[in-house]
Amino acid sequence: MLSDGAKKRIQRAIAERVYAIAREGQDKEPYFQQLHRAVREKWNVESYHQIDQASVLDVINYIGSWRPKEGASMARPWMQELMWVKRNEQGVIIGYSETLPEGVDFIPMVPRNKKKEPSAKGSGSKTN
Repeated sequence: MLSDGAKKRIQRAIAERVYAIAREGQDKEPYFQQLHRAVREKWNVESYHQIDQASVLDVINYIGSWRPKEGASMARPWMQELMWVKRNEQGVIIGYSETLPEGVDFIPMVPRNKKKEPSAKGSGSKTN
């Protein structure tokens, strides 16, 4: 059986590996589940607490090089991404692409600074 120190080392190694793999804002729970399952299967135990003390370094090395299974469902959060857009004369989108198509002209766009409308709040005028 593992000492408390060895259990903490394995827990820390698992957390460090999951946070190294997962993207910011991504749900990390599927990674934790998959990595715990991989350790249990590799060492043929029901819980990593049952791993013998002599195998701790092997377990930590395995965790450090572990990769999630290909095709595993690891949902990613909604993200804002830039797209190349082509519009017609009326401003309706008629084409889009993740990359700039080869050999096409493009117009670099800079966001316009909108002038702020004066706020009625705090203007000092009262209506009776």
